[in-house]
Amino acid sequence: MPAPRDRSAPKFDGHPLSLKRFLDEIDTLGNTCQLALEEKIQHTIHYLEWKEYKTWRSCPTASGQDWDAFKQDIIALYPGANEDQKYTLVDLEVLANKQARESMNSRYQFGEYYRNFITITDWLLPKGEISRRERDQIFFSSFNTGFREKLATRLTLKHLDHPLHKPWPIKDIRTAANFLLVANSASNEPNLRTIPLVLNEQVMVDAILDEGSQITMLGLLRDLPVRIGWNMFYLQVQVVENSSYEMLLGQPFLTLTKACTHHYTTGDLHITLCNPNTNDTFTIPTKPRVCPSLGF
Repeated sequence: MPAPRDRSAPKFDGHPLSLKRFLDEIDTLGNTCQLALEEKIQHTIHYLEWKEYKTWRSCPTASGQDWDAFKQDIIALYPGANEDQKYTLVDLEVLANKQARESMNSRYQFGEYYRNFITITDWLLPKGEISRRERDQIFFSSFNTGFREKLATRLTLKHLDHPLHKPWPIKDIRTAANFLLVANSASNEPNLRTIPLVLNEQVMVDAILDEGSQITMLGLLRDLPVRIGWNMFYLQVQVVENSSYEMLLGQPFLTLTKACTHHYTTGDLHITLCNPNTNDTFTIPTKPRVCPSLGF
């Protein structure tokens, strides 16, 4: 198990909706490390900040060996922890208004905003809280004036027959945005983050998290075993002749694994992934990409 202050250690931010994921992560790590139930409980407590540590430690089941009873006692301390994530139209408007005040500079930034946006709208749409037309209109309007004008120009050139009274579809906006932001290539992207992974159980590399890259491919490498943390993925990997990075995990991977990023006041950024083969969900830290220096 990672040490409590290790960057890869599970973290609980005190929010009820984060509790079950934190406990599930402890459960998975504990099973992988073959911990006894009592050890699993103790490790859970040691990963907490001081405020939660005192509260959790005082639970009667904290000194026992019943992991399930301990989890139930802890969940009972956080009303709402058992509920699924719920969103409202206000949540979407807050997200969109916040983005409208910021400039859009990179595909990584766009991808993160896009995932946050569709996470909310995918919850609202089936419940009739928002229409697809409203979704598309809000998405287009959520960019600052300069970037929105560039989007409109690109969309008009690509879709000359688009009716003027209809909003641009979100998929077309996404394509246009990636085209406009492609100039910030992966080799020069200042905000890129990386995660460590192991290829074919032999080679460890730092993989860049990025979206929308447009690179000439030489061919497909099928079912490459890639281990991230303790989880094994079998990826369909496109091979390139020359690149300034070891590996890039793009939008298809981030979508398939339901990637979700978490920002902390310390400046750390963690990413939560879901293994589509096992449905295991886990969180790992990222680190800023260090571009190789040139020697002369």
